[in-house]
Amino acid sequence: DRVTPRPGEPVGRFGNRIWHYSYLSLEQVVAKHNKYSTEVLEKCRATGRHFSRIRLFTEFPLNFVRYYFIRRQFVHGWLGFLVAFQSAYARWLRIAKDVESRNMV
Repeated sequence: DRVTPRPGEPVGRFGNRIWHYSYLSLEQVVAKHNKYSTEVLEKCRATGRHFSRIRLFTEFPLNFVRYYFIRRQFVHGWLGFLVAFQSAYARWLRIAKDVESRNMV
């Protein structure tokens, strides 16, 4: 679900709006976040960067508040709640994988 143009190909804009849905089901969202968090973990290993253990406890609630209230997902009802929850979970998952990989659990 990433688009990377071939070298030398022209890049432009569409003339009209396009309704784009980033995901079709929660199953797809979970798989996407799992894949991305694994990629983040691999980049952290390569650069020697690690996340603080305390973020295991703070990342999810802080990001849920950020997505649900600050980014106004609450106006979308249950779908907004699910998007905020899943987004916060994705942020937390990358930290959990880092902590697990360092055997700190």
